Amino acid sequence: MHIDSKADDLFISKPLVGRVTGKISLQLSRKIRQADGTFGGVVVISIDPNDFTRFYDSINIGHDGAIRVVGSDGIVRAGRQLNSGVDFLGTSLAGSTLLARASIQPSGWYFTASAKEDRVKRLIFYRVLQDFPLIVTVGLGAEESFAGLSAELNAYNSLAALVTALILIVMGFSIHDRAQLERAGTELKAQNAVSTQP
Repeated sequence: MHIDSKADDLFISKPLVGRVTGKISLQLSRKIRQADGTFGGVVVISIDPNDFTRFYDSINIGHDGAIRVVGSDGIVRAGRQLNSGVDFLGTSLAGSTLLARASIQPSGWYFTASAKEDRVKRLIFYRVLQDFPLIVTVGLGAEESFAGLSAELNAYNSLAALVTALILIVMGFSIHDRAQLERAGTELKAQNAVSTQP
């Protein structure tokens, strides 16, 4: 791969099981060029994806939050969904909204119902890393994110219901009083009509 490549790019592998350790790791490799520009070998470093995961555990993104590092090929290199504790390491996101949007715009956000996973509605923020074939995503649970807004909306709805009820009560009293006035007026007319008869 590096021998025939004209580019001098860092390659980040899919999660692999190490032959010696038997543990899952990410292989980072880069071509070494000799002074004359010819191929001089490859340098390889293995990284434990859990190093990323431990870092994610220190970030407070709520119970329904999700953080991921995804390759431009759609394979999840590292990450975790906090509500399940599942890391989705090695999962393919091919055909996902993330890859479609990242191919058009290097950063942004979108709303998803996570239909392929746990069906938690999330607001996803993403950024394509400029010099690496990686996309970093942070997902915030919609229910948690909008909890304050929902509480405020519920308070406004309750207040509107109370005001409506008060208006209906006042209108009821007004209609009742008007009916009594009309009844009293009718009785007065009847009495006047009787008293004016010879």
